[in-house]
Amino acid sequence: MSVEVSLDELVAELNARIQNLEALPFPQVREEVFAVLQITDYIHRAGVERLGERLARAGLLEEVLQDPAVNLLFTLYNQNPHDQASLAEQALELVRPYMQSHGGEVEVLAVEDGVVHVRLQGSCKTCAASAATLKNGIEVALRSGLPGFKGLVVHEPEPDEPIPGLIELPMAGMGAPAPTTVQAPVFTQVAEFSSLSETHVTPVFAGEKEVILVRLGGEVNAFDCTCPGCRMPLNDAKLSGNVLVCTWQNCAYDARNGRRVDGVEGASLRIYPVSVQGNRVLLATDLQAWELFSR
Repeated sequence: MSVEVSLDELVAELNARIQNLEALPFPQVREEVFAVLQITDYIHRAGVERLGERLARAGLLEEVLQDPAVNLLFTLYNQNPHDQASLAEQALELVRPYMQSHGGEVEVLAVEDGVVHVRLQGSCKTCAASAATLKNGIEVALRSGLPGFKGLVVHEPEPDEPIPGLIELPMAGMGAPAPTTVQAPVFTQVAEFSSLSETHVTPVFAGEKEVILVRLGGEVNAFDCTCPGCRMPLNDAKLSGNVLVCTWQNCAYDARNGRRVDGVEGASLRIYPVSVQGNRVLLATDLQAWELFSR
């Protein structure tokens, strides 16, 4: 029996035993077991992440990943740079805090040819408006953090049953937040798509908050109007291809995800969910809630 087969069988056996635990009629026992597993998982995950960082800096990561057992370990903890699902999980860390604060979660089902398949869980799946907004935030995160990202497919939620898994275990007994009611976001039209320039930004106001709209072909992104590099307004910023350039000190940012691209270390632009419906460009009016999408 090869190492790969035996490791796969161990993973299958562990998942089966987790399902058996979930079925036991002893809630306190289940809570204690899952609490122990969750703490163990947290400790192991932190160690694997730091080990991966050190191996990458030393130029040894590619070599150690040739070992099937190491490769599986790094994949299970979403630290395998060759595993698209791992990279997608890392990219979605951007939106997880917001979703979890509202009693929701996103599950990566698969990544196929750049298309990421996900399922919304918890409170997020029960509100159509909220799900649509979160889908936009998920797309922003994947476009920014997943090389070769081509599209997103959101699958229908499954019945409310425990979902077995090796790494993502229930938080029972760990003080998990109680489900909260998700208020549907309110979008307001702030511009017409046909009026947006493809060489300059378009400043708009949503309430008292000034935001700049950036048109890239048929896509529109929305960013904070203040340059994090020089703290000057960006309402006169220019576009050079996919690069947004501040006219004050020439700070340059990626116009798709807000990350700095001029070789200078610094904060990225805050990015906000925006929706294009026909010729209407809409932005969430409660921008305070959307700053969790910023990077």
